[in-house]
Amino acid sequence: MLGERLEARVALALVCAVAGVALLVGFDALASTSRTSWLGVAFGLLSAVSYTLFQMCGRVLANRYHPLPTLSVFLLVAVLALLPITVVSGFVISYPPAAWLLFLHMGLGVSVLGYVFLVLGLRTLPVTMATIVSLLEPLTGVGLAWVPLRRAPGAVGAPRRGRSS
Repeated sequence: MLGERLEARVALALVCAVAGVALLVGFDALASTSRTSWLGVAFGLLSAVSYTLFQMCGRVLANRYHPLPTLSVFLLVAVLALLPITVVSGFVISYPPAAWLLFLHMGLGVSVLGYVFLVLGLRTLPVTMATIVSLLEPLTGVGLAWVPLRRAPGAVGAPRRGRSS
């Protein structure tokens, strides 16, 4: 859609990245998936499509606008899209102060700062490469769970129960 060419090395990187994510997630997890879990898989796929559209729009807008106004509009749309779900499930604001600090960290530190860097990177990096690089996120998550939380992944991605290695 953006006229980017899919070179052989980029296609190989994409295949390796998707295979790596599949190994991290594991194959046993889907074998015994309940109906509710399939709803989660569907929401995960919807999230992936939304993230892809964000990157494509971000690439188009990156050279025209500063990242903060662009992200403000994207995040406003996200809030409005999630508002009905929040209203139906019950809007809760009574959290302890430590939780509010974590929300602030996740909202500003992780999300906004991360997306600012992504939009800045999209100024020079093709969307196909940015998407492949973003597949390092699950690996980072596994690493962060493995080291401080001692949740070593098993042979096919699912965390092993009991002692970790």
